[in-house]
Amino acid sequence: MTMSRWTLKFWDQKKTLDLLQNYLWNASLGKPIDRCRVLVEIGEAKKDPAWLEVASLMFKFAKEGSEVFVSKAMQSFPRRFPAMLTTCVREAELRGQLDGIVPVLEKALRVEVELQNKVFGPMKRILFIFVLSQVVLVGVSATQLGTILKEVEGRDLSQFGVFGTQAALIRFIHDFPWLWILVVTGLLVGCWQAVKQPLVQQFFEEISARMTSLQVLIDLRWLSFLGSLQVLLHSGVLFGESLERSAAVVGPYLGTALKGIGRHMQVEGNSVRSFLKRGLCAERVRPEIRAFLTTLESMEPEARFEAIASRRNALAEQTLQGAGNLALLFELLGYLPIALTVVFLEAFMVQFSVVLPKLQ
Repeated sequence: MTMSRWTLKFWDQKKTLDLLQNYLWNASLGKPIDRCRVLVEIGEAKKDPAWLEVASLMFKFAKEGSEVFVSKAMQSFPRRFPAMLTTCVREAELRGQLDGIVPVLEKALRVEVELQNKVFGPMKRILFIFVLSQVVLVGVSATQLGTILKEVEGRDLSQFGVFGTQAALIRFIHDFPWLWILVVTGLLVGCWQAVKQPLVQQFFEEISARMTSLQVLIDLRWLSFLGSLQVLLHSGVLFGESLERSAAVVGPYLGTALKGIGRHMQVEGNSVRSFLKRGLCAERVRPEIRAFLTTLESMEPEARFEAIASRRNALAEQTLQGAGNLALLFELLGYLPIALTVVFLEAFMVQFSVVLPKLQ
């Protein structure tokens, strides 16, 4: 989401799906430039500045005669379109396969969007509930508890350890509410940026690989990998190169092994089986995935597409089942901040009623 000239420009994965789908629906128009013109008209009709921005750039590059006008426009907005998605589209454009891979790409993205919304949708509610808990804490501290603290103002509370700490925190929130909000916001932003770091992602992925309740997070990675592999192979990219490029979508934990397999095939000309026999990061690749990749290598190109599509469908159903349990876990965690806030305030009131007579 960006601000430019007071215009809100919002982009999400659903818009990517709609863009690809509308490009495909306009195939009867023939010339790419005519398709792009229709996409611009859709953006104008929707009064969607973000859509119009992307479509206008596609239209501009198409008029200039660029062979990769779609991926070139997508590449101009790296925050909206993942690098791997842009790579898949570019490969298809260079080989004249864009119309062929758009349905495959659109279907792969749609499954991922639906699953991610089911898994991570509760995270938005968790954030909302956390913000609500802080509003309650600031509001109560700035009004009722601020008045109560005047009764113990100037008293030595060092002998009452827990109560003294709570009183100091409430006094700080009462005196500097906006500073407290800035501190909390800073922590949220800092945590969000930390989660994006490769080392932190690898840490969580290693935990997910070892915990059954979090296995669905790894399943989502595999789903992205198979979707990317399917699209690249459909575009005409060789199997080894497709493996190496698709490794970019699965994160550092799984990507090391999968990238090694692809590189091994291209540089040394060996097979998936020979790489796995060396045991290089093979423990990160599930036995069923190792067997699948080994079998996939020996298949004919057309058979590979069908095998990957079948595997993705089965994995999507498996992920959907696990997503429900994980979403429930996230949902329960969402109520933890407000519960802790209530406990904190209740504990302070109880201790205050005990400590006040002793101070008088």
